[in-house]
Amino acid sequence: MINFRLSLTLWFVLLSSVVYIVLSMLGFAAFKASITESIDEELRILASEIGHAVDLAQEKPRFRDWARTLKTDPARGLATIQLFDTNGNLLEEFGPKASPKLYRRIGDLNEGGKNYRISYTPLISDGKIFGYLQFELSAAGRDQSTDRLLLISLLLGPCVVLGLGASSYIVSGLAARPLQDNLENMRRFIADAGHELNTPLSIVKAKIESMERKLSGDPLADELLACRRALGRMEIVVENLMYLTELDAREFKAGQKELIDLRSLCSQIIDDFEARFEGKNVSLTLLDGDSVTIAADSDSLYRAVSNLVENAWRYTEAGGSVTLSCLKRGDKAEISVADNGPGIPSESLKKIFERFYRVDRSRSRMSGGVGLGLSIVKAIVEKHGGTVAVESSSHGSTFTLTLPREPAIKPKR
Repeated sequence: MINFRLSLTLWFVLLSSVVYIVLSMLGFAAFKASITESIDEELRILASEIGHAVDLAQEKPRFRDWARTLKTDPARGLATIQLFDTNGNLLEEFGPKASPKLYRRIGDLNEGGKNYRISYTPLISDGKIFGYLQFELSAAGRDQSTDRLLLISLLLGPCVVLGLGASSYIVSGLAARPLQDNLENMRRFIADAGHELNTPLSIVKAKIESMERKLSGDPLADELLACRRALGRMEIVVENLMYLTELDAREFKAGQKELIDLRSLCSQIIDDFEARFEGKNVSLTLLDGDSVTIAADSDSLYRAVSNLVENAWRYTEAGGSVTLSCLKRGDKAEISVADNGPGIPSESLKKIFERFYRVDRSRSRMSGGVGLGLSIVKAIVEKHGGTVAVESSSHGSTFTLTLPREPAIKPKR
């Protein structure tokens, strides 16, 4: 459940960070656009005020009454005002030194490493253009303000993320508590039900065995054989459910693990399954590979690999073959179980590790499968910090267990 809370918190923090970044960028853009609009409005006002100070009666446009205009509004000296003829030649200029070029556009201008906001106005009389007024105003104040806003956003970002992370961890804990309680109740129910079912199953099994002895040779003995098979399937279901419940609540610690030679483990499994495979005329082989030692719970790992071998035996027809292999892959160890059976449909590959999922329900029911074997394999491998993968085609399937190779404990002396 802790992993679930951490995963939920990380996702929330990740999504919140994305939202924060997007909103910050939108706010940054809106803030910059607002200041830019203020600068443009100031330039438009300046153009409307200066336009009447241009004398168009001369051969070339020129400023008139310019001194009076400056006295009424000396702050206009902060802007550069330029007068151009129709050919783009600079006629007069007032204010900070600027580029003697007519740009005929409205927007940002970078001149000498400094940013300016530029605007222009055509001088029109009787429908004819006599020249142009161009205005340039420094955008340094705007850039400084936006830089400060960006800096504040960057400084606040980690604080916001940490605050959201802490809040989401607390909230996820509160939200996950009912789920955790339900899971605990479910585990307790399965465990209690398993214990309660074991007693009547043992009684039924004993009664069937007793009746089989009494009815030896009687036709009714065949009916008892069917009952025994059904009872065996129920015992497997109860055992697997109880084992899964134990795995869900169990964490393998270093003290519970021992150093295991995977090749020896596979050899033992082959010896244990040899008679069953020979009875079905299916070959079982351990391929040449590496001697790999890992730290693991031997009983659990044996169960995981034997479940895969049993699945391969169940779905491989007579005359087929099943192979085991052990390999080193860097700091990982791999155990593979491959068969040349009918394969697994592609739409089922993502579901076969779900509990009670069966690819072919009718065939699984006939062969005794209930859809828990691969779930147990996945749970065991993940408890050991590993992964399980499957590749399948119409020519067979290969299940691969990948486990950490470095021992987590020191060998016992």
